[in-house]
Amino acid sequence: MTFPADSPLRRRDPMIIRDVNPTDPLVSEMIFFIRSRGFRTHVILPLFSANQPIALFSITSTDLYEFTSEDYDVYRALTGQMSTVLQNRRLLEQTEVALDETRRLYAASRSVATAADSAAVYQTAAIHLATASTNVGLVSMLLAQPSPSKDAPYLQYAHVWSRTPADVQVGDQIAHEVLSFPDMLRDGIAVINNTRAVENEALKTLLEQNGSLSAVLVLSRLVCAGTA
Repeated sequence: MTFPADSPLRRRDPMIIRDVNPTDPLVSEMIFFIRSRGFRTHVILPLFSANQPIALFSITSTDLYEFTSEDYDVYRALTGQMSTVLQNRRLLEQTEVALDETRRLYAASRSVATAADSAAVYQTAAIHLATASTNVGLVSMLLAQPSPSKDAPYLQYAHVWSRTPADVQVGDQIAHEVLSFPDMLRDGIAVINNTRAVENEALKTLLEQNGSLSAVLVLSRLVCAGTA
């Protein structure tokens, strides 16, 4: 959240918007905004935490109301308390998320360590990644075949986890000349925030076929794993 340089909110002062003459068509955008919603007075007070704005406290009235200095003192005290509570709540939520991730990672590590075979390892890893967010729709593991090397003639899907039916399945292959993941993942990882902006047409087609709007590709020593 950022404020314009000339905004009173930047100085932690309230922004006061009053529609003094509701018949005047030549008004500012803010006055037009509150007028279109049936208000004549709008006061906005910023909430800060560690010198960073985190929220806005909004007060509106259908009347042309003149707030007193006592009113503003009360609202400033209230927004100060709210800022502290909100920041503490945010820190608590971040801690809870971190603890939850630690627990899930520990459980996944134990499951991987005791997995009976490679299929169980893939399944455990896929479920761990998928449960991190409901936005994860597809997790796949691709193995270099017929022998593990960056110049292997093709990659083969060894495991596919999908929240909805996917167009790929275990056993499908991607030829090296069509799509060379090692060449694309020289840094070991690629984060794709917008599938439509992908320049590699083969990769773009693959992601779009699976309905992926974004993706993360990770290259391991012998496995190329993808989530979308």
